[in-house]
Amino acid sequence: MKEKEKLKFIASRYDGVFCFESSIVVKNEFLEASWQGLKDREYAETLRDVLADISAKRQSALSATMQNNFSAAIQCRVPNFRMPYLIEYSKRHSIPEVKAWKIARDTWLNQTTVSSVVDLWEQFFSLKLSGEDSFMSPAESLWLKQLPTPLRIYRGYDGLLGRDIGRNSLSWTLSKMVASQFAVNTKRIAQAEVKKSDVIAYISARGQHEIVVRSVSCIRHRRAMNSVRGSNAMNFARGAKHNHLAFI
Repeated sequence: MKEKEKLKFIASRYDGVFCFESSIVVKNEFLEASWQGLKDREYAETLRDVLADISAKRQSALSATMQNNFSAAIQCRVPNFRMPYLIEYSKRHSIPEVKAWKIARDTWLNQTTVSSVVDLWEQFFSLKLSGEDSFMSPAESLWLKQLPTPLRIYRGYDGLLGRDIGRNSLSWTLSKMVASQFAVNTKRIAQAEVKKSDVIAYISARGQHEIVVRSVSCIRHRRAMNSVRGSNAMNFARGAKHNHLAFI
């Protein structure tokens, strides 16, 4: 058996490691990565490193769990795979509640998507753990307190062929311009309202003036509207006074 074929066989035993003719894609709870256009020798060496990394992180997670260091066990995993563990350990009170919120913030900021795991985030938010302010920085918390209620919020989504992929997510923005940047395959965005009491957090860390909603069911008066493009952006900037934001 050629070395490359042997490595493919080895990789097949690891969940989430996919080997193609010219690339390696890893979608695993301990590592997420992709390498394209690798030559055979580079392919073999890289795959060995990937499998070694997965094994090491898996062992670290196991050791942390055995030592009851559940925070470390969660953080050994990549953000896209953390939520089931965070929910379970939070339910058991295996980690301090404030620490759970801090891990949740790190996970939120570093995962690649929210839309596909909305149900998990809703489960976590429904636990009503103490220390919810830890999901925000002190400055973000102050911003949220100063905002009115209800909040007008926006979200860009994939509207190709009438699909509403991502329209019913928990991540929204106060900025129509920011939402327009996420209007994939369409020039339409969603506008809605939410009570401030149903908002988990205001997050400015990514410069997106993000509003994190507790549950999809909390979002009211949702409707589609035109996104802001070109010269229309300046008109919107002059006229926007809602949410105490002139233009963001």
